[in-house]
Amino acid sequence: MVRTRDEGVNEIIQTAERLFLEKGFEKTTVQDIGQRMGIAKGTFYHYFKSKDELVDHLLQRYIDRLIHVMEMTSRNSQIDAAHKIEQMAKSFIYFEGWNSDLMRYIHQDESLVLNHLFEIRCNNEIKPLVQSVIEEGVEAGLFNVEFPKQTVFMIISVFDFIFDDGSLRSGIFDPEVLAAMEDFLNRLLGAKQKFNLSKNE
Repeated sequence: MVRTRDEGVNEIIQTAERLFLEKGFEKTTVQDIGQRMGIAKGTFYHYFKSKDELVDHLLQRYIDRLIHVMEMTSRNSQIDAAHKIEQMAKSFIYFEGWNSDLMRYIHQDESLVLNHLFEIRCNNEIKPLVQSVIEEGVEAGLFNVEFPKQTVFMIISVFDFIFDDGSLRSGIFDPEVLAAMEDFLNRLLGAKQKFNLSKNE
């Protein structure tokens, strides 16, 4: 069966993601991907120049998923700004991609380029969403924030630090860390109601 380019790209990415989960990123080779799909290595290189380019495409998909959830939350007219911030924070903290083998690889020292790409896209696309919700909360009297843009920068910086520290990627959340994050958001936003970042709340 002849594949379109998009079909070929999608099939390779899906196969690679499964193999990364089974064997780990480092141990998965282009040959492994080809064998699983029943294609020659040359066919792989018809779609991707290298394994690194494949990883870049897969990373973009992870980020797209996270940003999509954030966008849907920011546009949800059924909840107020405080609940939007709470849900957006939870979406970031409990995002299923954090503890993947790929994400662990991306945040190793030798993956600084991919790490930087990840941070740029998250910052550029998530920051405006969070800022709009904070401004919505200020207008509704739920938050007391004088400088929304700078406040978003501080929130993203703290979450980035926790991410780089490995706390999110471990999949194990220290209750004290979550409590500190809740307190940080409450104080920074001057929130009228306390945030709860527990997963099942």
